[in-house]
Amino acid sequence: YVNDLVPLVEYLDKHGISNLEKVDRLFLRGYLAWLMTSGYSRSSVSRKLSALKSFFRFLRQTGVVEIDQTDLVTGPKKVKKLPAIASSFEIERLLDEPDVTTDAGIRDRALLELLYGAGLRVSEANTSDVGDLDLKTREIRVVGKGSKPRVGLFGGQAARWIEKYLSDVRPRFMSRRSDAAVWMNQSGGRLSTRSIQRIVKKYALAAGLNPDFHTHSLRHSFATHLLD
Repeated sequence: YVNDLVPLVEYLDKHGISNLEKVDRLFLRGYLAWLMTSGYSRSSVSRKLSALKSFFRFLRQTGVVEIDQTDLVTGPKKVKKLPAIASSFEIERLLDEPDVTTDAGIRDRALLELLYGAGLRVSEANTSDVGDLDLKTREIRVVGKGSKPRVGLFGGQAARWIEKYLSDVRPRFMSRRSDAAVWMNQSGGRLSTRSIQRIVKKYALAAGLNPDFHTHSLRHSFATHLLD
């Protein structure tokens, strides 16, 4: 905490301020701007602001200051890191990675084809049931963000692999406890979102894609290629 308050002391000295009552909202905004231009990262500035707020709460509780305006300022917004996006060539490598001589490989190929082909979120794939699929019209009904239903469209390549999985593999995976889930593990249970994420990650690394590539990267790649 002391280390995070050292720049505040420097800034107070720089402006000849010795009375902490003068630390108002305008002063604090200038202080944050000074921190940013001094080379501190956004996360460092946010941490220093958090320490400063704790410090002023203490000063007010102990009667050193009467006014505390630190809650009127907010730290810099964190920069959102965009997901890694793969080229069409890289996606082809990814889709070709599963060993389709095995049941798990056929399932994984069909799953990857649908995630990419329809631009599904991992949660949408996880909750999809067989009744949600229409291979003739190449549509899948899913419940998206905010519990909003939507229809995802996919192409002939995805349809062929999904049909192969549904006819040749899924019946062998099924058990007494199986429900209507499209995507199953080899014990007959519904594939969890974590399992789907692991599957995508495994093949992405095997295909030599960016180590940051994950399920949402597949969705962003789909959107980018659709625009192209």
